[in-house]
Amino acid sequence: DVIHVNWTNEVSLIEITDANGKVLRSVIIDGEKEAKLDIQSLSSGVYFVRVESNEGSSVYNVIKQ
Repeated sequence: DVIHVNWTNEVSLIEITDANGKVLRSVIIDGEKEAKLDIQSLSSGVYFVRVESNEGSSVYNVIKQ
């Protein structure tokens, strides 16, 4: 199970958190235009992917079945 993230602006950090806000994965991005985040070890449930860039941050919901 992998989450693919790609972007056009300057991204510096991607975090995966659980429903309680606990950070489960944190990836520092250095000049890349895409990332693959392995979520195989995570249990089924709802997670949030926060992408931080030079334009601010965005949060996306991910449901792992």
